[in-house]
Amino acid sequence: TELELFAISPTLTYRVNPYLSIAGGADYYNARNVRLNSQLVEIDGDGDATGWNLGLMYRGGDWSLGLSYHSDVTIKVKGDFKLASNPKIPAKADLDLPWRLQTGVRWKATDKLAVELGFARTGWSKFNQIIVKTRSGGIPLSTATHDWRDANGYRLGASFQLTPSTQLRFGYSYDNTPQKDEHFSARIPDNDRHLFGIGAEQALGDGWGIEAGYMYVHFENNNFSSNTPLTSRDPNGTNAFNGKYKSHVHLFGLGVSKVFM
Repeated sequence: TELELFAISPTLTYRVNPYLSIAGGADYYNARNVRLNSQLVEIDGDGDATGWNLGLMYRGGDWSLGLSYHSDVTIKVKGDFKLASNPKIPAKADLDLPWRLQTGVRWKATDKLAVELGFARTGWSKFNQIIVKTRSGGIPLSTATHDWRDANGYRLGASFQLTPSTQLRFGYSYDNTPQKDEHFSARIPDNDRHLFGIGAEQALGDGWGIEAGYMYVHFENNNFSSNTPLTSRDPNGTNAFNGKYKSHVHLFGLGVSKVFM
């Protein structure tokens, strides 16, 4: 499985009063080089979709509260389908991406130290099936049933102002998996995960700043075992995927910012 996703979210913010700001905008997604291959099937294509987002920020004294919501979207993927050594067939499929709700509260404990708590819920129940069809006639060629459930994430973070121009950041998150054993797939061998992050921001003067971060993601081991035999082209949740699954991810981020006063 491979998915290259380019996303852009132009957003407008309005300050209602000294304490409250609201925001809204569009979300544009462009999926490129979508590949959904297996032992016998090759599926590749491209597509795009547009959604929307809303945000809210409240600040009062040493406390601040933020909330953001991004709508779900359906990317219409068009490409080719190939079974074994047969010729390619023009095909299409709907790729559903979930809605995302995030909220957090920040407390400025001292002039240098701030602590944050966050909660996220992702509407993965929209990610039900991927049905690949012929572009002419809409005849089903391949079906993958996922039947995921909505999932929660829990966040804890802290920032420390080491110097007037240097800030250090630390974070931990715990994410529940949306995947059910009934439709487990080696295509996305997900499980509950722990995320550990560190980062720093350095002010460069004249409104410029640079930020860097590193995150380590550890997935809990999954020893999947099913007694359901593979009897169709939809192998999810069957003994075709029995095995031990271990995963970990290293993420690196670098950003440059400019503040206009």
